[in-house]
Amino acid sequence: MRDDPDESGLPPGECFLGTRQEESSVHALSPDRLIVSHRRHRRGARGVVAATELVVGIGAVFGGYRLLSDPTGLGAKQSWLDGTVFPDYTIPGLVLLVIIGGGMLAAAAITVFAERFAARAAGLMAALLLAWGVTETVTIGWRGWQQIVLVGAFVIAPSLILGRAFAHRARAR
Repeated sequence: MRDDPDESGLPPGECFLGTRQEESSVHALSPDRLIVSHRRHRRGARGVVAATELVVGIGAVFGGYRLLSDPTGLGAKQSWLDGTVFPDYTIPGLVLLVIIGGGMLAAAAITVFAERFAARAAGLMAALLLAWGVTETVTIGWRGWQQIVLVGAFVIAPSLILGRAFAHRARAR
């Protein structure tokens, strides 16, 4: 923002977005217009984070419930747990249902209704989701291409989105 006119030709109190090379093609923005633009961007980013948390949360609630009620119907075999600390899918199902599913749904609600805490909730859920993915993979190993797709779509991609939201907020402070 400018307090005095200079070679840019912008009146006091106005600024532009872009580089010097882009200066001629960028319209001047008053401080009010810049704030509105920033709010729209922030609202859009919050929407992406909330949608990610909601989709992963619903998927985790479904997956956790299925691990508790019918793991074979979900494609999980009892033999995958041989040699692990888990005698059955009860504990993994509860963790997936309550901690990942419930946590993601709570984080989505925080993102929508309590913006002040949204980045922290996103960062926490990104860390928990990655821990879940690593623990699952170490415990049962790789079990085919479906697992790779699920880990990519429901662990790695969401963790990157949520982790980026957390890191962006941390840098802004």
